[in-house]
Amino acid sequence: MNRATTNDTLQSVLQELDNVKQTSAGEWKARCPAHDDNSPSLSVSEGDSRPVVLHCHAGCDFGEIADELDSLSTSWKPWDGTEAGRYSYCSASGEVLFDVVRYEMRDEEHPACGDKQFMQQAYKPGHDGAGGTDNGCPDGYVWGRKKHGIDPVLYRLPKVAEAGTDGPVVFVVEGEKDVHTLEEWGFTATTNPQGAGEWQPQHTEALEGAHVVILPDNDPQGQEHGRMVAQELLPVAESVRLVALPDVPEKGDVTDWADAGGTAEDLKQLVEDAPEMSPDENGHDKGAQVVFWYIDEDEGKVKIDRSQFIRFLEEHGFGKTYIESDLESRLARVKDSVVRLTSVERIKDFTLRYVREALPEGKGLVLPSHDDQHRTTTDYEPEDVADALLRGANVYFSSGLFEFLSPLDLDFHEDTAESAFFYFENGFVEVTAGGYELRPYSQMDGVIWQDQIIDRPFQDLTDRKPAGWDWHEHLLNVAGRETQRHNALCTALGYLQHGYKDPAVTKAIILMDEKDSEVEEGRTGKSLTAKALQHTCPTLRVDGRNFSFDSRFAFQEVGVDTQIVDFNDVRERFPFERLFSVITDDFPIERKGQDRVTISFEDSPKFLLSTNYVIEGKGASFEDRTHQIEFSDYYGPDHTPKDEFDRRLFDDWGEEEWARFDNVMMACVRQYLRDGLVGYQHVNVNYRRLKQQTCPDFAEWATDFFETGEQYEKEALWRSFREAYSPDYEDLSKSKFGYWLNDFARVYELDKKQRRRRKDGNRKRYVTFRSRE
Repeated sequence: MNRATTNDTLQSVLQELDNVKQTSAGEWKARCPAHDDNSPSLSVSEGDSRPVVLHCHAGCDFGEIADELDSLSTSWKPWDGTEAGRYSYCSASGEVLFDVVRYEMRDEEHPACGDKQFMQQAYKPGHDGAGGTDNGCPDGYVWGRKKHGIDPVLYRLPKVAEAGTDGPVVFVVEGEKDVHTLEEWGFTATTNPQGAGEWQPQHTEALEGAHVVILPDNDPQGQEHGRMVAQELLPVAESVRLVALPDVPEKGDVTDWADAGGTAEDLKQLVEDAPEMSPDENGHDKGAQVVFWYIDEDEGKVKIDRSQFIRFLEEHGFGKTYIESDLESRLARVKDSVVRLTSVERIKDFTLRYVREALPEGKGLVLPSHDDQHRTTTDYEPEDVADALLRGANVYFSSGLFEFLSPLDLDFHEDTAESAFFYFENGFVEVTAGGYELRPYSQMDGVIWQDQIIDRPFQDLTDRKPAGWDWHEHLLNVAGRETQRHNALCTALGYLQHGYKDPAVTKAIILMDEKDSEVEEGRTGKSLTAKALQHTCPTLRVDGRNFSFDSRFAFQEVGVDTQIVDFNDVRERFPFERLFSVITDDFPIERKGQDRVTISFEDSPKFLLSTNYVIEGKGASFEDRTHQIEFSDYYGPDHTPKDEFDRRLFDDWGEEEWARFDNVMMACVRQYLRDGLVGYQHVNVNYRRLKQQTCPDFAEWATDFFETGEQYEKEALWRSFREAYSPDYEDLSKSKFGYWLNDFARVYELDKKQRRRRKDGNRKRYVTFRSRE
C-alpha cells in the first residue's frame, strides 16, 4: 500500500486505521473504528476544504469516527472551541426549551482556525448526565433537541405571540444574530432554528393574524426560503411584505446591511415602500375578485355566468395548449411558473374547492354590479353557488364550454446547446461545461413542466471530493473501475439528462453486460443505474421484455414533458431498427380515444435500453444511432449493491446522500457538455454479437482461428469448422457458413476479400480478412 502523501493529517489517519487498502489514486478503504467492522466499509480520501474525508458505508457519521482517531487533529469538538453565542428558544409562556449555541475555533495554531459550528442543547435539568464537564454542556442541558422530543419553535416566541393584528410588525430573518440586530432598533423579530429550508407548519401557525415583513439573505437559498415563507404565511397572516435590502453583499443579511450604514429609519422606509403581497403573487392564485355567479331575481336562484366563469378560470391560470397538435388542444394550468396538464374533472374539483373553502361562510355572498364594484347579500351563501354548479354540471364542466378558454402563451425555460437546467425545491441549477450553479427562481425566464421539479433541495458540494459517496462508487463499480469506461458511462448519463436535442448527435444509450456466459444472469446494476434518471428528469420506464411495436398505442404514455424513454430489460433479438426513425426524427404518437399527435424532434425524448443480451444491428445506421456501454460483473446474484453499501441505493438514503447523488449527476452533465459522448475499447460486445447472430461454436472458432491478412480456402474453412465440432454441424450448408463469414467481417469491422484461383487443376474460392484503414 502506498501511503505517500503531502498531507500529514491524512497520513496519520491511514497509519492509525486497520486493514487499509488503496483503491485508486488518493483513495483508500479501511475498517471503520466506530463500529464492529468485519468487512472494510470506511472510505478515506483527501478533501479540498479539509485534510481528510471519511465516509462509512454502514452509516457512522464523521464525528463518531473522529472520536476513535487520536490523530485527527483538524477535527474539533464544540467544547474544544470558544462559545461565541448562545440563543435560548422558549415556549410561548417563556419556558426555556433549548439553546442554539455558536462555537468558533479561535486558536491560531489549530488547522481549523476560523471554522464555526452550531449545536443544539436541550434544557432537561432532570435528565441523567445533564450538565457538567463530562458532556461539555452547562448545568441542566444535554446535547441535541429532536431526540429529546422538543419542537423547533420560533426564536423569541413569547414576543411573537404578543404581536397580533393590532400588534407590532414581526420581521422574519435567517439567524439569531439578525434578530438581535433588529431588536437593538426596537423591532420585533424572529427566525426558525437550523436556517433556510427548515420552516415548519407550527411556525406559520404562530404568525397567524400578524403583520409580517420577511428579510431574506442575499443568496439563492435565502431568497427561496423567503419566498417559501411568504407562500406559507399569505393564507394566515394579516399582511405579508417581502423586502430585498439594497446593496447587500453576496450571502449578506440585515446585520451586514446595518454594518454598512443601514439604519432603522431606512428600514422603515423600505418596508413602507414595499407592496403588500396578495394571494396572486409568488405563484398563488389570481382571480379572487372574479364573480361568475349572479341572482336570478325572478326564480330566486343563484345562476352561473358562463362568460365570467371562463374568465375566472383563465385568471386562475387555466387555458388550453396546442403543444402536441395544431388541431387538438389539451387543457392545462400555469401556476408558480409551472405547467400542469389538467382535465375537466380536475377543473371541477378546483372550482368546487374554491367555492367551499376560499369564499367565507357566514358573511353572505359577494355579487357583481355594473360598475365593477361588488356588493354583498346575506340572503345567499357560497353553498348556493356550489348547488348551481352541480345542477348544471353537464354544461359548466364540459369539453364544449372549455373550448372557449384562451390558448396559453407558454414560453418554456429550456436547455440549450451549452446549458442544462434542473429544478429543485430551493432554486434551479444551471450546468455548463465550466461547472454548475444554484440560482433563485426569480432569475428563471419562462415556465417549466410539473414533472421537471425535483422534490428535494439542492446542496452544492463542489468543494468536496466524491470518494466514498455511494453513487460515485457505484458508477465506478459497474464500469469495472476502468477510467475510460467510467468516463463513457458518465457522459452517457449526462447526454440523457441534457434536454437539448442536437440533430448531429442522435444516439440511443445501450447498457449491456460485459460478461459472456451461457446463462444470461443480469443483475449487474444496469436497471438500477437507469432508474437514477427518474430522480433527475422526467423518465418513462417501459417493460422492454414485453414491449411490442405492433401495438398502435405502444407509445401512448409518452408526453411532451417526457425527456427519456427507458426500455428496461430488453429481450433477445429486440427489433432496434424500428426505433431508428423516432431517434432521428419527429415522434408520432397515437393514444386510445384521441387523435394522432406528433412531437417534434426538438421536444421528443431520448432513448435508453438496458439488456442482458446484445442489441442486434448492422451497418453505419446502427453505429450512428447507438452508444454502447458494458457493465462489469462487479455486482451479481452473490454480491448486490445492497451488500456493497449495506443499504439500498435511493430507498435508504438520507438528505446527505441525496445531495451527493445530485452533485454526481450534475457532474455527469458537465462532463458531457465539456467532452461529448466519450467512447472506450469494448471488451465483449463484438464477440457476444457474433455469437448471437451466428452460434456460440462459430464465434469461438472464428475468433481463435482467423488472422488478418491471411488467405483461406473457403471450402476448407467449412470442412475445418464442421470437423472441429463434429457431429453437431454435419447438416451445415456452405451458403449458411458463407453468411456467418460475412457476419464475422461485419461485426469486427473487417474487409472481406474473395477471389478465385486454380489449385490442382480446379478453380477454388479464397477469402481474406483485412483491417479497415
